[in-house]
Amino acid sequence: MIELVLSTVLAVVIAERLSDRITPKLFKSQMEELMQEEMKLVEMNEIAMIAIAVGDKEAYLGLQSEMSDLYGRIFFGKIAMFSSVFFGLLSAYILLVIHIFHRSVVTVVLAVVMLYYTIKAIYYYFFVLLR
Repeated sequence: MIELVLSTVLAVVIAERLSDRITPKLFKSQMEELMQEEMKLVEMNEIAMIAIAVGDKEAYLGLQSEMSDLYGRIFFGKIAMFSSVFFGLLSAYILLVIHIFHRSVVTVVLAVVMLYYTIKAIYYYFFVLLR
């Protein structure tokens, strides 16, 4: 069982790295659209800061609402693209492991994936954001 977990961690890391390289090439036009939307989000944030500075609360709240919608589209768009490539790559590993072990290992693989990304998020929060 430990071999399965360790090999799954390795497969997750490899699939993550590969998906980071493949996704921008595979979804080139969508990534360009998201980059434009991110630039628009930055501009809207700057305008919102100006609205705060001049005391226009209504404009600020309107911009915040639009920014929230735009951020949601960016966030979920990226998740959709990256996860489709990531799980596509990981599917090949799952099929290989099922063939080797002759039993379903999907729950183990998904548990390792969730644990990996949870640890990564905790690390990012404590060691990157809090510095």
